[in-house]
Amino acid sequence: MRTQTPSKRYLVGLAAAAIWLTSAGTAFVLPGLWLIDTSTAGVLFVAAAIVAVSQIAISILTIRQIVRLPVKRLPMTGEERTSYRRFWLVVIAEVIGFLLAARVCSALGRMEFFVPACIAIVGLHFAALAPILRVPRCYFLGIVFCGSVAVTLTLFPAGARIGNAVAWIAVPSFICAPAAWATAAANLREARQFVRESRSAAAA
Repeated sequence: MRTQTPSKRYLVGLAAAAIWLTSAGTAFVLPGLWLIDTSTAGVLFVAAAIVAVSQIAISILTIRQIVRLPVKRLPMTGEERTSYRRFWLVVIAEVIGFLLAARVCSALGRMEFFVPACIAIVGLHFAALAPILRVPRCYFLGIVFCGSVAVTLTLFPAGARIGNAVAWIAVPSFICAPAAWATAAANLREARQFVRESRSAAAA
């Protein structure tokens, strides 16, 4: 838990991350639901789309509210600059991980492992960012993403399908998407709480 007043930069980052998490979670789950092609999957497809559009709209509104707060924008501290550099190092490491996963899977002739490997790499990305950004819920995302891959590879053989969807892609997606949406919602809750507190203080 943060013990100091968050900066505008941090709050905008929370809301922007909510947009990314919502978009990524939706991109994970919608193709799988579409391929399963059942009436239940169709209902879930529509529900997921509504959740995504609503949460992205709230995120954009929250960013606008944060920017308009009567709070002076302070220059980056040394600690913030260090965190910023570490953030980009993690992102670069993630991209390198994707490239290595593609190369190794291709060399072994086992490209079916590529998507699960990428999901696990994203999980490690979140776990690495948790201490850098001081957002503990990133640990939760890391555990869910990596755990979803472990569970899927354990329970489903290569080539297994759910409807027309490949199980090794669909199952982790169905597990990770709700976790991403929940984390995005928690980000927005934290940011919007500060917006309400700031407005109350200004009105007092």
